[in-house]
Amino acid sequence: MSTNAVSTNAEPEVDNADGKAGAGAVHFAALPLISVLSAPQMKQAQSLLEELEAVEAREKAEVERGDEIKLELGKIQVGAGLVGLRFGQLCFKESQMPGKKTLNKVKLVEKGVAPELIVACTDTGKPFAKREFKKLLV
Repeated sequence: MSTNAVSTNAEPEVDNADGKAGAGAVHFAALPLISVLSAPQMKQAQSLLEELEAVEAREKAEVERGDEIKLELGKIQVGAGLVGLRFGQLCFKESQMPGKKTLNKVKLVEKGVAPELIVACTDTGKPFAKREFKKLLV
């Protein structure tokens, strides 16, 4: 794994998870290098980052394979005209679900609801820690 020198004093660029400019997130390439840590912390961070990379790769492959298997089982089930499949304790069922209903704020304003009223009636969820991992392309 290569390390590229990045100044930790420069004002970091910001982007969000989609890679688009936005407030609140530091661009991954602008993050401080682990070389700013003490030697033991640096070694631990390097080991954990490399392990996380391997875990994420395995997890992605497993999820993709699981999706492929479910797709094939769904084809078998639907093709046979069954409501599901069972082999001993192992069960599979594909069902068609209606789309998620969402409240469209633009339509509310178009129907005469004041934007201030929409803002006043909007709740904010509880804060949480967002933990992201990304492998930079070099």
